[in-house]
Amino acid sequence: MKKFTVLIGIILAIVASLIISVPALADGPTNVTVTWSGTTDVTGNVNTGDSVTGFSVSANNATGTFTATDSNNNPYSYGVDNNSAAITGNFSGGGEMVFQTTRTDSYAPMYGASGQTVYNYVGSSDAGSMTTNSGTNYAGMVNCTYGQDKTLSSGYNYTASGSSFVIQQYVTAPGGDYAGFLSAGNGSAVIDSMTTQASGLNNTDLGWGGGCYTNADATFTGAGTFQVSAVGANNISTPISGASGTISTGGWVLNGNGTSGSATMSVIANYLNGGSVGNFSVKVQ
Repeated sequence: MKKFTVLIGIILAIVASLIISVPALADGPTNVTVTWSGTTDVTGNVNTGDSVTGFSVSANNATGTFTATDSNNNPYSYGVDNNSAAITGNFSGGGEMVFQTTRTDSYAPMYGASGQTVYNYVGSSDAGSMTTNSGTNYAGMVNCTYGQDKTLSSGYNYTASGSSFVIQQYVTAPGGDYAGFLSAGNGSAVIDSMTTQASGLNNTDLGWGGGCYTNADATFTGAGTFQVSAVGANNISTPISGASGTISTGGWVLNGNGTSGSATMSVIANYLNGGSVGNFSVKVQ
């Protein structure tokens, strides 16, 4: 049984509702729900003992919901509960949203170390939206929005529009493996990254995994930059054209020597009049 700690801070905010629900039965799931609407500056931190999730929203006009659940189930008596958290929201008139989860416990004898982290950010001078989640258990961390609602504005995981915007997601493993994307520009961006996952010392996947099909794509208007980067110990595989390495069936494969950082990849696309990326998924081991 894990202690469930919730810290919520609201600074100069108009928040529609703030609901913290802690069931009376200690052996049942423990749930937290936070909703906001209007001019918002809200931050939260949920510590289940097996994972830590933080979020923040700061915007002139925002709506959204954050949820977190500690299942208190200790499957297979491994001493690690199933935990989940999710955020869905949008804003206009300028603002930003952040969502981050770190897995802090694992059944190490069979599945290796904990310490995996996923980070998500949307910031814009005008409008933005985000829908993503995180789920952790004794074996790893998986974030998959398959079959779930997407952003309130256009049905993607991340959107932004304005004279300047930034969208970022990355996933890391404790051994140093990393995969992530960064989108910045003016105009607009709509991005899917339906699934990320991480497990063990050196395993991270961006845009695929978790038993779901690959769904990692992006469409842009205006001018900007889209970058996908990865660092691995054993190998990096991706369908992205332009990565340097050995071409093989299904995409590019870059081999390392077993040492963290011995395989690296960075693909940067600069555009002046919009564009699209069909599949930017990356698998790192």
